[in-house]
Amino acid sequence: MNRDGAPILVLGGGRNQIDLIRHIESAGIPVVVADYLAHSPGHGIATHSSLVSSVDSAGAIDLAREFSVQGVITSGTDQPLVTMADVADALGLPCYLSPDQARLCTDKVRMLAAFSGQGLPVPPYRILPSTRDPYQHVSELSFPMVIKPVDSQGQRGVSVVRDRGELLTACELARRASAGGRIIAQEFIEGPEITITGWVQDGDFQLGSVTDRHTFNRAPATGVCFQHVYPSSRMHLLDKLRDLSRAITEIFSLRFGPLYIQCLIDGDAVWLVEATCRLGGGHDAALVEFATGLHFNSQLLDLA
Repeated sequence: MNRDGAPILVLGGGRNQIDLIRHIESAGIPVVVADYLAHSPGHGIATHSSLVSSVDSAGAIDLAREFSVQGVITSGTDQPLVTMADVADALGLPCYLSPDQARLCTDKVRMLAAFSGQGLPVPPYRILPSTRDPYQHVSELSFPMVIKPVDSQGQRGVSVVRDRGELLTACELARRASAGGRIIAQEFIEGPEITITGWVQDGDFQLGSVTDRHTFNRAPATGVCFQHVYPSSRMHLLDKLRDLSRAITEIFSLRFGPLYIQCLIDGDAVWLVEATCRLGGGHDAALVEFATGLHFNSQLLDLA
């Protein structure tokens, strides 16, 4: 990497990016942080900071040009992956995702269609149009079901509904959390959750960790992770999890970079919830380093 003093743009300055910012700065490379929240801690430790939103592609492109950055990266968050790829594409910077790949791994409609099209174990789902009457569109699904936005993150707007009477409220909550107003209804699998974190090198998936994902589910929260337990109590499913991870790597056409997968377990069956090309938001880089010795922040810096 060229370390001539040109900075790296880090999208996001919150708790999910703070260790990455520190790592880049400790390598002697200045960081420009883009985060619209003035109180985000990254503003206080980066060499340069801006209140440009991490999901504002046009604003981030202008910011990258202003500082003549040598790279752009993010971690622990979904939608800034699109910004990252757009900035790199506009400025001819290195990036492990193309704009199309970034949209595939962050848009749940495209993602689920790609997974189900390749026969991966995705619970039945329906895309709900922008209408106040969702009932006719979920008639082929069974309760309970989960209602979620197509393009949100951090479990925002996600609800589990157990009968028809809860459906309309859940749809309105999801629609408010979606930038495009698009939502998904999907059959909810009752069972423990696990997270797979890995790294793809030259198209080969390398396992980092498998953890039991303990969640907080008291209304209105649904599926908010408060604890990862390592090692997972479902390690007897490791061969299935590796096969699933390799299949997702191929669907995303991922050659290099992180892969984060959430699954539900029903007996010995593994159901795919979602996957994306980033580290998770549960301090995954620190967790994987503690568990395996792999230093994902160093690898993210190399990608940038």
